[in-house]
Amino acid sequence: MADEGEKWECPVCMFENLPTNRGTCEFCGEAMPPRNDAVEDTPAPPPAPVDPPVEDDPVPEPPPAPSTGDELAQLLEEFEAAAGSPKTSQDKPKEPKKTTVRVRGFDVCSEQGKRPSMEDVYVITPSIHDDPSRSYFGVFDGHAGSRAAQYCGQRMLDHITGTAAWQRRDVLAATKFGMARTEQAYLRAALSAQPRWFDGTTAVVVLVVDGILTIGWCGDSRAVLGRKAKGSKQWTAFELSHDHKPTNPREHKRILQLGGMVGRSLKEAQSGKAYQRAGGACPVFCFGANQDSPLRCYPGGLSLSRSIGDVTLKYHPKKVVVGDPEVVQQRISPDDRFILLACDGIWDVMTNERAVAIASKAIRNKEDAARAVVRQAYALGSTDNMTAVVVHLAAGAVAAAE
Repeated sequence: MADEGEKWECPVCMFENLPTNRGTCEFCGEAMPPRNDAVEDTPAPPPAPVDPPVEDDPVPEPPPAPSTGDELAQLLEEFEAAAGSPKTSQDKPKEPKKTTVRVRGFDVCSEQGKRPSMEDVYVITPSIHDDPSRSYFGVFDGHAGSRAAQYCGQRMLDHITGTAAWQRRDVLAATKFGMARTEQAYLRAALSAQPRWFDGTTAVVVLVVDGILTIGWCGDSRAVLGRKAKGSKQWTAFELSHDHKPTNPREHKRILQLGGMVGRSLKEAQSGKAYQRAGGACPVFCFGANQDSPLRCYPGGLSLSRSIGDVTLKYHPKKVVVGDPEVVQQRISPDDRFILLACDGIWDVMTNERAVAIASKAIRNKEDAARAVVRQAYALGSTDNMTAVVVHLAAGAVAAAE
């Protein structure tokens, strides 16, 4: 189904392959579907013999259409319906109302902080394709440059909505494949650029579609839900994503199984458990690190275990840093008041509960919640770029009992 010189889409993962890739899908390895010309070359089977018609057999006429009743009665029913008359027993029952949650507003704050350059990027799309029931928000925290973060900010939503899964309204699959497409497209661009691009980025995106949150992330940027029950004064924080860091037990196990190392420095990582056995006899600075240094994965030395970009690590024999996104869905309840997306410049100095408390206080005082979170992170000693996006939710009618 793909002609020579045209891009073709994999029937399994919907990845758009380049014309030069004529064997298998670059993303999932599925074989390329047969081309149109290959189908045309196959000889068509001979037509089945058809018995000649018998002239004596009369051709049956189609049955008459069922009577629709008197036109005057129909007009009267339409007039009564337009006037708001009560429904008769012949009317179809109303479908139960579905939960509709739309974005009521948003706050954004992004500051360079104490870093020499700004590498954070955020994206705000309250209406996807002019549909207010579909919204998209993202935060991308670049490292070793801002090119990867800018690329994701410009292209990721197009890659998500360009999948066949999006046309089927399968938002979870569309987000997963769209984020993976963005990674593959950026790596191709990074390899072909002169000079090559070596930077990378984290990504956390949230899509609000038909009352359901779809959260996709890669790296240690995080999304948290602020909840407050009706009539209650207590706010709670619900974590929508978990950081891809070497401190995560699953990520730590994956890194070691692939032959990688974890430590606060390369020397510590190479020493295995020697620094643990040494204890107080040899403090951690003997291994080129300090007690407050973050755990890093090697090769690479990144404090995160998944990212988009970082071309040298993606093509390293030990692929400990991967670009596989995680995607989950969460149905919004009337108690869900806002979503907080932020980079590690925020989460390195405050917990989810504290961030939600700061944002909720600002909302109560009718202040900018995102700015309040960023300013508090700076006051707590954050030395990184700081970006926060607060999405205010407006819950509609709750579905009727079935």
